[in-house]
Amino acid sequence: MSVKEQKRVIDDLGREIIFSFPPQRIVSLVPSITELLFDLGLDDKIVGVTSYCIHPKQAKSKVIVGGTKNADASLIRRLKPDLILAEKSENQKENVLDVAAECSVYTFDISGFDDAIKMIQTVGILTSTTEQANEISKKVTSQFRNLGTARTSKTVFYPVWKNPYITINASTFISSMLKFCGLKNIFDGYDKSYPVVDLSEVINHNPDIILLPSEPYEFSQDDMAELKSLFPNSKLFLVDGEMFAWYGSRMLKAVDYFSELIKMF
Repeated sequence: MSVKEQKRVIDDLGREIIFSFPPQRIVSLVPSITELLFDLGLDDKIVGVTSYCIHPKQAKSKVIVGGTKNADASLIRRLKPDLILAEKSENQKENVLDVAAECSVYTFDISGFDDAIKMIQTVGILTSTTEQANEISKKVTSQFRNLGTARTSKTVFYPVWKNPYITINASTFISSMLKFCGLKNIFDGYDKSYPVVDLSEVINHNPDIILLPSEPYEFSQDDMAELKSLFPNSKLFLVDGEMFAWYGSRMLKAVDYFSELIKMF
């Protein structure tokens, strides 16, 4: 029996991670990274995912370790993973540190397009699928380059939650996707990544466009009608939140979606 290689790497939080390479038992705490792992052909290496890991359908056959914010640390430890993949804003810090006390957790910090490309490439390095990961990252980069940026300067309000309304600032991946759609997020300048805002603040900004995503809060036609009465001069759209929030191989589908959406602005 061959002896496993021990790989040492530094994650996005500056922590040294030591794990068996290539990892044979992987737990993903991030839905979009789970999808990427499957697209890299690592189906048989994935042993645990979150309840929010809904793509692809095969992910449901893996052990569900809880949600992205409340993963079951004891269950994860029982799975004896070689490597756990997490993300700074998607996963609860205390929860991740609890798991990291006994397991190797690589935490990404993704706040824009470049970070997402780096993540794809890094996952390839961590899982010995460099060639496949580089191919995906090249395709994503090429397609987004062709999409271009801001041919318009329209302003946008993009809430991610209701009661209270929570939105995003410039340090989020979602905001970087809005820029590729030629939109300027009205709350880019706020300090918090996910600030709570009052609708009166939104009214003061008078956004040209309001995008109501399908996740993490699933906005409905009723929500759109309610906001339309308050923003008669804004164009409102219900949009696929995965296209704006999921980094990784899902970005290969986002470009065509954005191209069609831009035509309606």
